[in-house]
Amino acid sequence: MEPANRIITCKNSDGDEITITERGFSPFILVSAEGIYDSNYNVQQAEYIIIDGSEYQGSSMGIRNIVLILREVDDFDENRELIDQVFVKGDLGILTVQDGTHLRCIEYYVESVTTTGTYGHRDTTISLLCPDPYFYDPEYSTVKLSNLVSSFEFEHEFTEDTEEFGYFSGEGLGTIVNVSSEKNMGFTLVLKAVGNVTTPKITKVETQEFIRVGTDTKPLQMQYGDVLTINTVIGKKNVYLNGNPVNHYLDPDSTFFQLGRGINTIGFAADEGTDYITVAISYRYKYMRA
Repeated sequence: MEPANRIITCKNSDGDEITITERGFSPFILVSAEGIYDSNYNVQQAEYIIIDGSEYQGSSMGIRNIVLILREVDDFDENRELIDQVFVKGDLGILTVQDGTHLRCIEYYVESVTTTGTYGHRDTTISLLCPDPYFYDPEYSTVKLSNLVSSFEFEHEFTEDTEEFGYFSGEGLGTIVNVSSEKNMGFTLVLKAVGNVTTPKITKVETQEFIRVGTDTKPLQMQYGDVLTINTVIGKKNVYLNGNPVNHYLDPDSTFFQLGRGINTIGFAADEGTDYITVAISYRYKYMRA
């Protein structure tokens, strides 16, 4: 059975990109890609004078270093300009790996670009550093806990004086199954008010952790059209109301909880106006390797 053709795409923030495959020049061919399938951990441990071995204290993933070697056989000047155009100093780029089974991406910064030429071909080594060492799904998955559904379509003939324009779909609970190997997966929760809402709260049922925006003495008032965004991704934890930070409204017992491995049941409520909120959770699975 012929192995799958691995396809790697590197794209910068301006949209310039290079696609490299292992079969055929485009205009490069992929010679090697190191660091894509590795998982390296920094293990913390304590050693004691009179105790054998050591005590395990924890571990974390270090920065990921991806090293690509690209080969070209002609159009050297044009290809060098393309590499310089895509791999820009200080720019946050996205590397995508497709191997026939998985499609995953990771953010990177350029560490170095080195080119050597020998007779009829030229090799370029590109070193990329990924401060966030995890790979992610390219697209977000979204679960709607509550959504306003229209009861009619245009063209429409009104036949009753009290005809219902729409209704809420959802029971205030949603289930997300985290199938990735990562036990702490952040998410973005978007609550949209279609009426007056006071002090919304979301809860992870399994652990009873919650995020409550507002307190009994300092309630958060939302009106029609207001949008509350809660982000629990590591490094991006924040709460925004219509784009403005409102972390000062957080209940002091709130925690920016994340999605654990397996089943996660998320519920929502509000002190007032629970039936006037649409709720959607967006997340991306994260992986320890491509």
